[in-house]
Amino acid sequence: MGRFAQGFRTTATQNAVLELIAGASDRAHLVELGLTLCAQTLTPVGLGYPAAIGVTPSSSVTFLSEADGATCEIKAALAWNTPPTTPSYFYRRATLGLGNDELVWTWPAGGGLLLLPSTSLVLWLFAVGSALDGWAVFEQ
Repeated sequence: MGRFAQGFRTTATQNAVLELIAGASDRAHLVELGLTLCAQTLTPVGLGYPAAIGVTPSSSVTFLSEADGATCEIKAALAWNTPPTTPSYFYRRATLGLGNDELVWTWPAGGGLLLLPSTSLVLWLFAVGSALDGWAVFEQ
């Protein structure tokens, strides 16, 4: 099982700000997602599976191996021609800002939040807020 990570910066635009996209054949587990607020503005976020994944990501980036140089099929997108839809439910929600400006969501190693082939997870911004610096770590 490989371990892969990537850092990112989102926009402050309302709706989808990050999509974690699985490859066509591999399952993966999200074991950590961290966010740091870039300015002290209330920024409510949530993480969930969209009803429809984004179409034609325009800023797709591959995750990097943390150990052995293995290849990861997971990609992250910060912009799309057609963004992913709003998740029906959220696994995590939080509001950053005004003293609560960093968070780390973790799941147990070897069993994190499952990302099935050809699906995605979306970081959703519920209202216009601040840009976020962050990172995600997957095991695959």
